[in-house]
Amino acid sequence: MKIDAQPLLATLQQIVHQSQATAQSFQQLDNSILQIKPSPNAWNIVQCIEHLNLYARFYLPEFTKCIANGNAAKEHNYLTPGFIGNYFVSLIQVKNGTFKKLTAPANKRPQPNCQNVHSVLQTFNNDCRTLQNLLQQATHVHLTKTKSAISLSPFIKLRLGDALRFYVYHIERHVLQASRIVSQNHIAPNS
Repeated sequence: MKIDAQPLLATLQQIVHQSQATAQSFQQLDNSILQIKPSPNAWNIVQCIEHLNLYARFYLPEFTKCIANGNAAKEHNYLTPGFIGNYFVSLIQVKNGTFKKLTAPANKRPQPNCQNVHSVLQTFNNDCRTLQNLLQQATHVHLTKTKSAISLSPFIKLRLGDALRFYVYHIERHVLQASRIVSQNHIAPNS
């Protein structure tokens, strides 16, 4: 199954844009609200966003390198998803407003008490802008032939299009998780 690169990248950009806008609304909330845990073992809003920042430290430089050194796309750029890529995407993707519970690797778990809450949110905002630029640049790179490392193992490489899908859907997942904390606690901005 081939996926046309232009609509795929446009969809990914839209998800990043929506996630960024949602996260920006968190900046209007008080620090204590941003650190409310829905249950003792659950993450708070800041932890959800910091988790994404931890992943960005790996993926944004990796995507920058892949795009700079990748195979140039031909006139019609397509992604032919790989088996492993599709597997990772299906694990992480939000479907009908729900997602599977997964355990984050130890090095990607955020600290329980963040002192610089607004710095975490600003970093995420900056990372989203960088990702938007990379998704725009990716239109010129062959999404199937260009390979990307992944954070789980240096031995596994995904097709760039699969890695981008995984990373953006991962962002969507955790921003949804954070926004559910807001809605479950009936929190309004400036509360």
